[in-house]
Amino acid sequence: MIRNETVKDEISAFAKAKVSFGDLSLFGDIQVRSTNMTLAPDYGFIGVAQQGDIAKHWTFINPKIGVNYHWDLKWEAYASFGRTGREPTRVDILGGFQLNASNLDLARSDAFEPEFVNDLETGFRYTGQMLALNINYFYMDFENEIAPYGEVIAFGVQKRTNIKDSYRTGVELDGTYHLTEQLKLTSSITYMTSQIKQLEDETSGETLTDVSAILTPEWTYSASLAYKPVDGLGFTFSGRGISESYMDISNDEAYVLPAYFVTAFRVNYTYKVATLSLEANNLFDDAYYTNGSPVDVDFDGAIDGPGYYINAGRNYFATLKVKF
Repeated sequence: MIRNETVKDEISAFAKAKVSFGDLSLFGDIQVRSTNMTLAPDYGFIGVAQQGDIAKHWTFINPKIGVNYHWDLKWEAYASFGRTGREPTRVDILGGFQLNASNLDLARSDAFEPEFVNDLETGFRYTGQMLALNINYFYMDFENEIAPYGEVIAFGVQKRTNIKDSYRTGVELDGTYHLTEQLKLTSSITYMTSQIKQLEDETSGETLTDVSAILTPEWTYSASLAYKPVDGLGFTFSGRGISESYMDISNDEAYVLPAYFVTAFRVNYTYKVATLSLEANNLFDDAYYTNGSPVDVDFDGAIDGPGYYINAGRNYFATLKVKF
């Protein structure tokens, strides 16, 4: 019986402040987070002499500053900048799920580095009696981004690596429009480009430049139409979809996750303290995939083709919530 054990603990503190000058508001916050991870190898199973536990420690200081400006009751402009760091996971550090002789030295090293992202966001908000609208531009500059590489370790989990220099940028638009007091339309759409400036392909040894990150579609969109004829009763028809994305870091057209669009319908009824929800998902029983990777079907060490994780066909849910 293998007795590899891992203990992780963290402590964090958070502070924020806001000051207003008429229609102008300045805000800022900061988080300090310290994390420890201790891995206790089963040296008897590994077959090497006792070398003690493996200790990892990270401290992150995550600040954010921003400004809001209201030039009337309906319009608001904003901008913010923040920096955030996060640590690698146990799977990242081991390059797999199990600590053994082949990855013991890798686990002891600091080869897998923490990720940092500088995030700039700016946009406008409009809030009217019938219409609410938000448009947001973002630019995320990554240092040592922790991202999937394409190779599957096990159980459908892809190997992740540090990407030294990469970015994501795009525009988000979402809004709500009340057609009548009972009928409401909500929608959102995001256009994003995700670029890796340079990376050495671990499989081919080729240096890749200006390729898209894995599973980062350019377009993501959703919409819903909600109808509430009387208090307590509501009907919602919704749809969501994404454009195609790459499953392999080389951006090979043979390994593409197809675009999809699926719909759902939900009925909610609330009576006093109880709410009953009936939901039908994937109304048109479409075959669609939200994840995938290159796969080695016959386990001979060579990739045989794309593999997809199939989502459920048409399915139904009933939920009852009671408040006490």
